[in-house]
Order: sequence, then structure tokens, then C-alpha cells
Amino acid sequence: MNKKYSKIILGTTMLAVVAIVPFSNVLAAEVAPAKTAETVEAKTEAVVTAADVTTEAEFKAALANSAITTINLKGDIEVTEKINISNKPNLTINGNNKTMKMTMQDNTKWESTKAYVLQAYKSVVTIQNIKLTGANAGLLVNGSTVTLDGKIDVSGNGFGGIELSQGKDVTEQVVLNTNNATIENTTETFAVPTLWLDKAGEDVKVEYQGFNGSNSNEKKDVNNQKYSQTRYYIIADNAIMPVEDQIKNLIDADTKATIIMPTNGEISVALLKKLKTGTAREMVLKFGDIFMSFNTKNIDPNPTKPLSISVEASKDLKVSDALKAVAKADANPIFLNLKYEGELPKGAAISFSVKDQYAKDKEVYLYYFNEKTDKAELISNDVKIDKDEMANITVENAGTYFLAGKELVAEVPDKKVPVTPNEKAPNVKNPNTSDFSAVIISTLAIIGAGGIAFISKKSRKQN
Repeated sequence: MNKKYSKIILGTTMLAVVAIVPFSNVLAAEVAPAKTAETVEAKTEAVVTAADVTTEAEFKAALANSAITTINLKGDIEVTEKINISNKPNLTINGNNKTMKMTMQDNTKWESTKAYVLQAYKSVVTIQNIKLTGANAGLLVNGSTVTLDGKIDVSGNGFGGIELSQGKDVTEQVVLNTNNATIENTTETFAVPTLWLDKAGEDVKVEYQGFNGSNSNEKKDVNNQKYSQTRYYIIADNAIMPVEDQIKNLIDADTKATIIMPTNGEISVALLKKLKTGTAREMVLKFGDIFMSFNTKNIDPNPTKPLSISVEASKDLKVSDALKAVAKADANPIFLNLKYEGELPKGAAISFSVKDQYAKDKEVYLYYFNEKTDKAELISNDVKIDKDEMANITVENAGTYFLAGKELVAEVPDKKVPVTPNEKAPNVKNPNTSDFSAVIISTLAIIGAGGIAFISKKSRKQN
């Protein structure tokens, strides 16, 4: 072979080898990191973020583990002391419809170490489908944001279900969001609310539409300083102090007393007697926006049964079809239904709002609906609407009444329903018996005279 061509071939071969070797190194470099990563991944253990618990100790251990963000209850748990959820930025407790119960001898007596089943302290927590019971309260939200989901049962706690507050040196806002929860509390009473804000004025936000009643009451702190506490109730009537307690608090007062009445409130025989023999005063029973007032001196001196009263008034009140037919002649009837058991004090007056129906100073008609005859009976034709757009009426019989802006019947019938004391019945003069006898005698005399004249005339014709 020609040496010249041999050199060319050799040189070309060497260039090819040089070119192939770096390319192989590049491929090796691309493949090697992938293999190394696979090896490292195989050796790395997954971080555990959820814990299943069945005991108090396991629950506390899960809270102590900073990696745990979800705690799942796998059984009912008895706890011996308050469990603190402290400084957790994002914790979820799945109750799985299990119960956490505090072991206490008497949960109606305050015991700080057992006061709450759970306390959320400066944390962000979601609690789902759980029952918290047996303590002074089921849950304390202290400087935290807590979201409740699913069924949350806080029955069986001595002071109430859930407390919201900012504890000592806590500045974080308290937020409770329960819009996606159904809260249950079968032991809710006036004294044991489902939710309460420890002190009015604290930075507290409640997002829930399920509370139907609330009230505020005065408390005193350890330094004997007064503060206001706001309570929320699932059942509206539970927000009202029992009637017996209200009356006992006012029994010795010399001023006008207002009693807020629940739907089925009653005044016992003993208290009726005490009110009767005590200082005579004006007493007002408040039924929502309806007021019944009477003087305690008009109470029956010898009541035999408790006084139970129910009264409601509205243009939308559910009434019988017969009453609707009678009242439809008026464009704006307002119905009132009064029920009571016991002896209603004489002269009891009822006031209720007629706003948007009748203007102030207007005179309207009050009717009683007789269910036996299906007819309206006029009680008063000059019920005046006062400056507060309230109608003021006096009735003493239970039954259904209505206001109308015009006259629907001509006169007051003879009935047992009394006319109001300041209302005079239309002047219907009853005939006097002696006058009636005189009329009869005069009539007979005229008839007799006519008969005699007729006979005399006939005799003359015959002669």
C-alpha cells in the first residue's frame, strides 16, 4: 500500500477514536446521576405526617411530634387532664365519630387541670366529627383559629360546650368557624350554653348561623371587677332566664318589673300568691315583640294552678280558612292568638307592633273570631295606634282576634268576650217592662173602643 494513503487512513482512524471516547464519556455522565438518585431514593424513608391514636398517651405523643399534621381517632379515649394543642400551624383532628371524655367526679365545679377536654392555644386547628364531653367545657379556643366540620357534640359538660377567649398575654385573634358543622348539645340550658365569649371586647370572631339565641350577663373576675359575658344557644328559649328566677330577682323591687317569657313559660302558684301579697306594681310579660301588662294587685288572691300564657301576633299568623274568609274583606288584617291556663289578671293589656300595616294615630277595629259560628264579633271600634306604631288592646278571654282598618260587622253582639274597660258598647236601649205593659193596655183600649163604635154604628143601621 502506498505510504501516503496509509498515513491518511491511520490519521482518520485515530481521529475517529478520539471523537468516540469523549462522546462515550458524555453518555456515561448523563446516565450515572440517574442511577445515583435511584440509589439515594431507595435508602430515604418517607416522612410520617399522620398518627392513629386510641389512648390519651398516643394522642399526646402525636402532638409532641412536630411532623404530625393529622391525628386520627380510632377509638373512644378517656383523658385525665386537659390536652393542650400549642403553637400548631396546621393540625387536623379526625374524630371519626369517636368520643374524648374527661374523667371528673363533678364537672359542675371548676377544676383548672380538667377544665377542658381540648385547648387550642395559638394554633390553627380543624376538628371533625367528634364528641368532647365530661369536663367543665369540651373545647377552649384561646388565641387560635379553629374550624369545626361535620358533627360536633359538646353535650355533658358542666359549664358549657365551647369557650372562646384570649388568655393572659394572648394577643392573637380568636376565630371559630363552624359553617360546615352541625353542633349538638343535648344538655344546653340557660346556665349551660353551647358557646360563650368569656369577655366582651376581646378580639373574637364567630362564623356560624346555627345559634338561635344569645344573651349577655354580668360576671366578676378574681379582682371583683365586673365584665360582660356573651352566651350563644342552639335553642332560642334557652337564652331566656327561667321565669321563676326572673321573678325571684324582682319580687322585692318597688318599680315596674319586666319578665321575659319563653315559649312555654309559666308562673307558679306560690309566686302568684307572693306577687299578690307583695308591693303592688306594674308587671310586664314580654313575649318577643309582644307585651302583656297588668297590676299585681289584680292577680287572683287564691290561684289554684300556675299561670301559663302563650301569645303571638302577626299578619302572617297561621289561622283557619274560615277566619281568612272573614278577614279578607280588609286589606291589612293583623291576627292575634291568645292562649292561657290559670286565672288571667283582670285588666291585662296587650301591646304589639303594627308597623308597616297601620300608621300612628290611626284608629282601627278589634274583632274576636267566634269559632262556633265562624263569624267576627266587634270588640272595639277605636283601637288607637300609638307613636311607636303599637296597638294596645285589653282582652280577657283566650282565642283568636284580629285588627282591621274598617268596620266588618255592624254592632257588638251579646257575647262573653268583654269590651275593653275604656270602651263603651253601642247604646242599645233595652225596653222597660212597665213601658211595654202600658203599650199593650193602650192598644187593647183602642181596639175595644173601635169594636164598640163598630157595634153602635151597626145598631143604628138596623133601626
